[in-house]
Amino acid sequence: MRSVTFKHLLRRVPFLKDEFGGSPAIELAFALPVIGLLFGGIFDIGLVMWRSTTVAHISHEGARYASVRGNEAEPSSMIIDPLEPTDITDFQDYVKDLAIGIDAADLTVNIAWNPVDDHAKGNQVIVNVSHSYTPFLDNFFPIGPIAIDKTSVMTIMQ
Repeated sequence: MRSVTFKHLLRRVPFLKDEFGGSPAIELAFALPVIGLLFGGIFDIGLVMWRSTTVAHISHEGARYASVRGNEAEPSSMIIDPLEPTDITDFQDYVKDLAIGIDAADLTVNIAWNPVDDHAKGNQVIVNVSHSYTPFLDNFFPIGPIAIDKTSVMTIMQ
């Protein structure tokens, strides 16, 4: 049986021949970082949009939650009296727990009433949720954190 050498193999499989020298490797070395940054940018844009939508959703849900628990709220509800700090803290924890995929420590939740501290039916409750997202590309370019800030206003129903 005849031994098969690499040169003999190259004659039988022409696509294995190195016809261009090292130019494909050099082109790949130049193109790969550009492609990586492009995909990283697409990834970051997707994450910013997803986090923005999530923050808007939890802001809306927090305003809805507070609007149905107005001045006539039962004692078991989280918002009984805005002057008690534990009620506000419980409300903020409730809103932060709605954020799936975002660390609760990275969220800031504020609640206010219009007119101030008046939970009467027909008045407004304002919930603001803030989040700061540091993009993946910040490791390569000084983009800095992106502030995501959403506010929802609803009328108190009870």
